[in-house]
Amino acid sequence: MKRSLLRSSFHLFFIFSSLLLGSTGSAQTQNSHYLNKIGECNFVVGYDVDVEGNYAYVTNNDGVMIIDVSNPKNPDKVSEILTSQAPFAVSVKGGYCYVAYNSGTFLISDINDPVNPQDAISSSTGLGIPTKIVVVGTFVFVSYRDVGYRIYNFTSTGLDLLYFYSDSGGESLAVKDDMLYFGNPNSGVRLFNISTITSPAYVRTLSTSTSVWDMDIHNDLMYVGCHGAGIRIYSLSNPSNPSLLRSLSEDNGGEAQGVVADDDLLYVADNYGVEAYNISNPSSPIEIAEVTNGIEAAHDIDIDNDYVYVALGGGLMILELSDTKETYFPWYLYYVIPIGAVVLGGGIFLVIKLWNRKNL
Repeated sequence: MKRSLLRSSFHLFFIFSSLLLGSTGSAQTQNSHYLNKIGECNFVVGYDVDVEGNYAYVTNNDGVMIIDVSNPKNPDKVSEILTSQAPFAVSVKGGYCYVAYNSGTFLISDINDPVNPQDAISSSTGLGIPTKIVVVGTFVFVSYRDVGYRIYNFTSTGLDLLYFYSDSGGESLAVKDDMLYFGNPNSGVRLFNISTITSPAYVRTLSTSTSVWDMDIHNDLMYVGCHGAGIRIYSLSNPSNPSLLRSLSEDNGGEAQGVVADDDLLYVADNYGVEAYNISNPSSPIEIAEVTNGIEAAHDIDIDNDYVYVALGGGLMILELSDTKETYFPWYLYYVIPIGAVVLGGGIFLVIKLWNRKNL
């Protein structure tokens, strides 16, 4: 585990410092809640995470780790999908796990039985480092770093390339109805009308959102994590002409690598930790919680019900937003401490007995 018992004990006495209200362009801060760590699953590193049902799918250097999170306090790796290279993007939809890696291979696995995943299709789709996979029906949208994006059609016989947009970069994308939002870290978010899926029409570029790293759309709002430049919140009431509601600078430098939102909350993962924002008024987000200790290189984030799942250096961490602070106590210590006490007590008893015998 990344946290030792000594560090966990120290956390009992540690209180987060209150943050002052930010200046114009920063979120208000009312750290009235806590992001409590409740569980973790270690496997060196986690790059991307997608949660579906009782399972979290996390990419790492070996492929996709499938984690049973039905008990979030004790997540358990039940199986894995091995790949020849490290994949940085994964998506789970309709009983299939979609993963691609930079050798040009796209692997789709049947995960109706997550404990025993079965390869459905392995296809060579062209070089490039995949950074985001979005699945809508049978269409698979993939952004590629330094390449652009591609659109595929997944059928029972294979993965057919429908369209390839070449660009200097591509860290993320999002799709809503007939619009595709493509994040180029050098130029911003480029909009395409995909009503004709085989021939997307370029609409415009949101040039204010530079350094795009991740994107998430919930209802009629789009959240853009900008590496080194904070977060942008857009209204999609007019999908072809998004309006900027708020440009938000984080207090720790704004290296937003993962963003995900629901109706009232926005979660952001970066190299420094994880923040939670109240977005009931998206034009005026309020930071309500932050956790930094033990968060090392948070690469991606997902949410499901009451829990937050973070892919990071070390594997997978599970957090819970609460209005009270709790200390994380690894489940195995409930066994290690009593056993250790018995072993230590036995050792002391033997030492004393031998010492007394020597004196006699």
